[in-house]
Amino acid sequence: MENFISSLPKPLLAFIAILIGIALVFLMNPLHTVCDSQEEIVRDLQIGVLFPKEIKKSKMPPSLVRVKEACQVGNSPGSCSEYFSLLKKISKDVLSSSTECVAQLYGIKEISAAMNDGLELMVRLAWGNKPPEIGPEKLGWLHEAEVTTFCQLKNIYIQVNGEDVWNDFRSKIFKKLPGEELLGMSESSTEVGKDPRKALSLMSEQEVYGRSLFSVPCESY
Repeated sequence: MENFISSLPKPLLAFIAILIGIALVFLMNPLHTVCDSQEEIVRDLQIGVLFPKEIKKSKMPPSLVRVKEACQVGNSPGSCSEYFSLLKKISKDVLSSSTECVAQLYGIKEISAAMNDGLELMVRLAWGNKPPEIGPEKLGWLHEAEVTTFCQLKNIYIQVNGEDVWNDFRSKIFKKLPGEELLGMSESSTEVGKDPRKALSLMSEQEVYGRSLFSVPCESY
């Protein structure tokens, strides 16, 4: 082998060495793709929302955590408006990218966590403390703008994960929805502190689906 290499002309050996060097560079530093560029753009757009923001060498925590907690506590259009606005911005930034890059953007853990949490919280806010009636009541106090955001998040989730995973995600949330609201319990009642029964213990999964935000026809939004 050594004799064969030594028998090769020096220009050819130099050319082979250059090719090997280029190959090693590509192996150690993969090409920067279009989706990598779009990920950088989205990360920059989400600074202060999903990622910390640096101000004078100090880091400000992402605002999404704060506004989500305010929404959960307030449970009203006013207390949730900022949270819904940020969810809308996240979905808009992801959907503004190329279709083939959506999965890579969703793969950013901060983005997927924000989307999944947003979907669940919107469903639970619309549901309320007890099962809503079938019809417009299943939207709770959510307005058309919020339902549109929900549908955008849903479409991204299905595009990336598929219908089967979406159905599993939906079923997990069904298990958390309350089936009744316990009111008027006296201090002497043996049921004080009793947790309300879940919706799935009182009705079928299909009925829970029909009363929930999941059954909204997103093609209309």
